[in-house]
Amino acid sequence: MFEHARKGPTVDCLLTYYDRVDPQTISVQAAVLQEVTYAKVMVTGIKQTYDKAEGAFNWLTDKVGVRIRIDEVPTKSTAELVIDRAQYWSRQTNDAARQFVFSALGERLQVPSSDLALMSTRLIEEAAAGYGISEDLLISQQAEGVAEKYLEDCVKGIRKKLRKQDDEEIKVTEQVMSEQISRMTPAEKLEVQRTMNLETLSASSLRNAFLNSGLPIAGIAALQAGGFGTYLVLTTIMHAVFTSMLGITLPFAAYTTATSALAFLTGPVGVMLSLSIGLLGYFWGRKKIERSQYAMIVWTCVRAAQKPLVPATSLLPSAQMHRLLTNGSGPPASMPDTERQDFEALERERNQKILASRTLETAQRSADGADKRMRTLGERLRRAEELLESSSSRRNTESQLNTSLESLIRGQQESILQLKEDLKRAARATEEFKAQLAKERQNAAESESRFVNRLERRTKQLKALWGVHYPKVDFHQQPLRWSAEQDFAGWLEIERALKELADAPDPVKLSRSRIHATHEHHSRFTIPNGVECRMFYSVKSGRIDLLRMCKKKDC
Repeated sequence: MFEHARKGPTVDCLLTYYDRVDPQTISVQAAVLQEVTYAKVMVTGIKQTYDKAEGAFNWLTDKVGVRIRIDEVPTKSTAELVIDRAQYWSRQTNDAARQFVFSALGERLQVPSSDLALMSTRLIEEAAAGYGISEDLLISQQAEGVAEKYLEDCVKGIRKKLRKQDDEEIKVTEQVMSEQISRMTPAEKLEVQRTMNLETLSASSLRNAFLNSGLPIAGIAALQAGGFGTYLVLTTIMHAVFTSMLGITLPFAAYTTATSALAFLTGPVGVMLSLSIGLLGYFWGRKKIERSQYAMIVWTCVRAAQKPLVPATSLLPSAQMHRLLTNGSGPPASMPDTERQDFEALERERNQKILASRTLETAQRSADGADKRMRTLGERLRRAEELLESSSSRRNTESQLNTSLESLIRGQQESILQLKEDLKRAARATEEFKAQLAKERQNAAESESRFVNRLERRTKQLKALWGVHYPKVDFHQQPLRWSAEQDFAGWLEIERALKELADAPDPVKLSRSRIHATHEHHSRFTIPNGVECRMFYSVKSGRIDLLRMCKKKDC
């Protein structure tokens, strides 16, 4: 479907970071992909429903004294199946488990498992769609958004499990947590207290704080950025929950995997609901499960990358040029004074150009109206003179003077005199309108010239700047000119999109689709205020031909 560009020494695609994931996590994730499918979840649920029916039958026969029993062999839950399968994968080579993960993803996404770049893009898009994240964000922004949402889901899942614990489970959980807290250094304990806003740190206080409020949003964002306190809180609680529930110890990424994978309804109620909605339920349930698992992989890779995926503002050309360094989490708090003044001047000149154009249109309509009135008056004068000539001819040929005809002639003569006066006034008005029109034309031309000159200067400035920073990209005039019309914050978002495109191992793999008639690819990005935009390009011999940019509503 897609053309392939020559690869160069650029940044890695998301799935390449999967090489950094620990073997235990890969084993658990391979098990999740293998065992937590819609079909297997349905079968497990049906068997669990049958188990309940068996139990009810045996209870009834015992009550009535009939010695007919059905042997009860408990069906393994999805959690148990995942644990068994994870143990199997842990006995295989790490490469075998990783290859299974890639093969499973490739089959579901209908992408060759060897094409990690394209599979990364499709994986992120599907995971983002599952969370309702805008498809108009950069792929890297979608990936980080998915990771944040996935972590929030894991926190909710752990809280849900804590709420369902009975007294004995609470006791075991807090005992495990106490042991972990006792092994923390004073600095680590202080980090946990700061993260959860605790006066004193104990298993009970940590469990209650997490149960009542979860993690602060700032804490989740901190973990995305490598926040140590948030990491300690989650690993402590997740370890305690899974140790008490399943008797297993896993790495942090594996805990989040297990939390997400076991959150599905696998009991009889969920199965009967799915059966009742038939084929629609099958497709909906399968898509929901698969997208959650895609998010699991995205989260794992984002964390394994150990760096922001979205190009930081401080690395963007315009920010470097103006020494405006921020963390890249959003638009800069302010723009450089020189750029602010220049953009304000551009906006003034744009508005002046628009106003001058409208004034010119008004003057043109007035001048056209005056011309039309003169033509109308001239035509009326011509007809009046013709009529007067006809009446005068009749008077000369008739022997007897007709009083009424004489009166008609005098009226025609007066009308002609009035028309001539009107025509003189119309001529003066037309000259005035023409003079005003010429003035407005001059004003419009000067306004257009000022705007175009400033815009051309900004366009040349961007071309020179971006030519240095994006040497693989050949810019057509339209995208440069369109970019020059945006403000400084808009430049940063455009540059973020350009950096993602230029640094991609294969820019074609970032394409959201291809226009078959022109063989153009396109990517999506947003500028401030959530304005959705498009970037159209083609790739040949390792170079990116940037053809045009536009707002989505204008494309």
